[in-house]
Amino acid sequence: MSDLQFNKITKYFSYNLILDEASFSINSGEKVALAGVNGSGKTTVMKLITGEIEVDSGNIYIAAGRKTGYSEQHTYIDINSQIFDYVISSFSEVLKMREELKKIENIISKAEENELDKILAQYGAIREEYEKKNGYAIEAQTRKILTGLGFSNDDFNKKCQNLSGGEKRRLSLAKLLVSQPDILLLDEPTNHLDLDGIQWLEDYLSSYPGTILVISHDSYFLDKVVTRVLEVSNKKITSYPGNYTKYQILKMEKETSDKKAFEKQQKEIRSIQEYIKKYKAGIKSKQARGREKQLSRRELLNDVFQNKNIKLRFGEVSHTGKEILKIKNLSKFIHPELEFKDLTFLIKQGEATGIIGPNGSGKTTLINTIINKSQDKGDIIFGAGVKAGYFDQHHSSLDPEKTVFQEITENFNITFEKAREMLASVLFFQEDLDKKIKSLSGGEKSRVAFIKLILEEPNFLILDEPTNHLDIESKNIIIQVLSEFEGTILFVSHDRLLLDLLATRLMIIKKGKVEFFEGSFSEYGEEKQKNLAELNLKKSLETDLNKGKEIKAKGINIYKVNQRLEELELLIEEADRIIAECSKLLSDPEIYKDFQRSEEISSNLKINQKLSEEYMEEWADLQGKLEDHKGGKL
Repeated sequence: MSDLQFNKITKYFSYNLILDEASFSINSGEKVALAGVNGSGKTTVMKLITGEIEVDSGNIYIAAGRKTGYSEQHTYIDINSQIFDYVISSFSEVLKMREELKKIENIISKAEENELDKILAQYGAIREEYEKKNGYAIEAQTRKILTGLGFSNDDFNKKCQNLSGGEKRRLSLAKLLVSQPDILLLDEPTNHLDLDGIQWLEDYLSSYPGTILVISHDSYFLDKVVTRVLEVSNKKITSYPGNYTKYQILKMEKETSDKKAFEKQQKEIRSIQEYIKKYKAGIKSKQARGREKQLSRRELLNDVFQNKNIKLRFGEVSHTGKEILKIKNLSKFIHPELEFKDLTFLIKQGEATGIIGPNGSGKTTLINTIINKSQDKGDIIFGAGVKAGYFDQHHSSLDPEKTVFQEITENFNITFEKAREMLASVLFFQEDLDKKIKSLSGGEKSRVAFIKLILEEPNFLILDEPTNHLDIESKNIIIQVLSEFEGTILFVSHDRLLLDLLATRLMIIKKGKVEFFEGSFSEYGEEKQKNLAELNLKKSLETDLNKGKEIKAKGINIYKVNQRLEELELLIEEADRIIAECSKLLSDPEIYKDFQRSEEISSNLKINQKLSEEYMEEWADLQGKLEDHKGGKL
């Protein structure tokens, strides 16, 4: 069954044609990516679906009764609310029913026997609807999503007005996910998420029961979540089955085929044109005019390789010593909850060190401290011959009032011809040179900043989120450029592809502390999973068992018992899902070739089997008490 149909949609902005009779259809439960270079029209497609902008021709069909939710790149929230209250307000209907149930419970406790039947019937009807809407689990669901997106329990009572722009973006996403729309439209949902948040969102969306259409520049994320890709290109929309990696393969095959068809057609056209030219005025003029008419009616193919690509390259780097950067006993106070104290580490020549850590852990602050030598205590020592080049994710080195051309020519000793050549290499052509920096998109500012970085001729790159705002094609080019750089790199990133392909070691920052991991990001992920899986599961078991004991000890009313029962059902379902997954993996003989991996899976299986048993025991105990005390209090 189709949830969404996009039928022959044409859309202009002023005289600029964005979509030309573009069509696609998405079936119920499908998870689909909307791909294409920046400016191709992806966000326009989203806004047409939501009705924020209107089509010029064609029609959009959304299946009857299907609720649509849209998460934009830029959102606004109620700044006067507290974080938890703002998100749980998505359940306004459920919360209203909850208040009604509480009132009726109070009436039941005081009612005369001859009134009970009528009151209980009313209570039962509301409770049935409440349970259908999963009312007992809304707090657990809200906590789960807020925590997954990087908010701690301490954050829940904070005022929304005190949040940063990135935190507000995450909060808006949390509210949307909590509401569980039938059709989920997501525009760059991983922006402002740290690595843990991105991985949590992948898992959440992978098992999401509804339909998803998502725009993302994170190819790892798309590979995990989607099963089909819709590409917006040349004002049309083309469907490709499979995840993002499969799409890239199929797209390349299609482009090769289309290129051959284009070249064949061009050869035929040249042959017809030569015939027309030769015979138009002669004895075969009638045949020549006939071919001319045929040619004028012929649908012409586009050359698929006319798309322009970024072409960047750093020059040869100057010589340095083996020690590039030495940090000795560095201390930096940021605010009462974050400070670096007595940090000591060394960056050696040729290393590519990726800095990772949760949002707010101080990654950018540490980079800025190193660049500006703004430490409160300790030493920041650059090695002999080191020339550092800094890429700032906020592009504060760019003058917003200057044009693109001025930003290059007025900061470097460069000829106008060379400046035009370099700007063209990052897709700024003659018509773009007079654009002011303040009018550029984030991706365009990044391209100007990279040109400046290359012209500085550094041998040590310090980069803060260098692939932010770039589409996947541009991002891949930047990764290639950095991989070919012959100097030393220290960089902050949440981009797993960049971390995996570039980093030779990782610096992990947590609460002002720094640890190093010698190896790739993938190796770090495997090590982290191995070390933390059992600890996290044991902690989860402890927390939930204590919660169950608390309910038994306190003698809480039927509303609280029903809420706990609902939570236990979700916990049992999750534990059983992990048991099935582990059992399936352990049935594969290949898994035992990796001893550590097989041990990890076996441990995970045992812990979740114990979890499931404990949850079931508590569930049965509470269910029995509820039946024994039906209509009263425990």
